[in-house]
Amino acid sequence: MKIFELLYSPNTAWLVSSIAMAVVLWQHHWLRTNLPNFDKNLVVVFPVHTKDADTLLHNIAEEWGSPCSGHNRRQVNGLLLFTTNANRDPAFRRTSSAIIKHLRKTGCFNSVNSLIVEVAPEHDWHPFAPSAMFFAAVTSARVLESGAFMFWMEPDVLPCPGRRHWLDAVYRQATLETGRAWMHGSIVRNHTAPEAPFTPYNEHINGNAIYNLRDERFMEFLHEVYDEMVIDSARFAHSFDIAIYYVSRHLHGFWSWAAVRHRFRYADWIQNRYNARTNITELCERHPELQLVHGSNIVY
Repeated sequence: MKIFELLYSPNTAWLVSSIAMAVVLWQHHWLRTNLPNFDKNLVVVFPVHTKDADTLLHNIAEEWGSPCSGHNRRQVNGLLLFTTNANRDPAFRRTSSAIIKHLRKTGCFNSVNSLIVEVAPEHDWHPFAPSAMFFAAVTSARVLESGAFMFWMEPDVLPCPGRRHWLDAVYRQATLETGRAWMHGSIVRNHTAPEAPFTPYNEHINGNAIYNLRDERFMEFLHEVYDEMVIDSARFAHSFDIAIYYVSRHLHGFWSWAAVRHRFRYADWIQNRYNARTNITELCERHPELQLVHGSNIVY
C-alpha cells in the first residue's frame, strides 16, 4: 500500500512532491534572508486525531504543570495539526477549539494556529494519518514561517511530574544543543515484544523529536524519504520515523550512512517507552535530566 495515495494520486505524487520541495527550498532562502532571529524560532506541532483529542486536552489542562517561564515566548509558536475527516466531527471541532484556547492560556506561545491535512477516510488512522500529517507539516509554509526548528509532540507525550519549565528545556535543546544535527530524539528505550531489539529499524529515533528545518540538505533528504514512502511505505511499517532511519541507514549503503550518521542524535531529555508499562514518576526521579516521556502505557 502506498501511503501517499491518501494525499495525492500515485500518478502525480512524485511531481507534486518535487514542486513542493522546490517551493520549500525557496522559502528557506527567503526566510533566512528576511526574517530576523529566524534561526532562534521553534514551532511545536501537535498532531491530533479524533481518538486522542480528549487525551491532549486533558494533558494540557491537568498534566503540563508550569511548562515555561515565558522568557522565550516570542520565539516559540504552536500548531495544532489534524485531518479533514476529524474537522467534520462537531465534537472534535469543539475539543480542538478548547485545545487551542488552553495552549494560548499557558502563555508559552507567540501564536497558536491550526492546519488541516487532507487524508482519505480509509487511511485516517495510525500510522498512516500521522505520517501524512508529518510530511504535510514539513512542507507547509505555516510551519516554515513559524520556526527554524520543529518539535513534533504527539498526545501521548507527557512531562515529568513536577518538572517546571520543560518547554524552555526543549527550546534550549533545539536552538542551542541541536547544532548541525538533523533530528534529535529518543531511541526506543523499552518494548513489550521480544523481537523488538532485532528488527532492522531497532535503532531508529522516535518521531517525537526536534527537527532542524533550517538545513536545506535535511529538507532534500526528507524529500527523498517522501518519495520512498510513495513507492512502498510497507517497508517502513508505514511510519515516517522508521522511514527516516531506514532510508538514511540502509538505502544507499554504509558509506552514505557514515556521511550523515552524526546528523541523527539520541537524546536524554526525552524517552520513548513505546507500549511498555512505565511509572513516569519513578522514571523521572531516576533521570533528573529527563523532561518528557512518550508511551502508550504510562502510569503515575
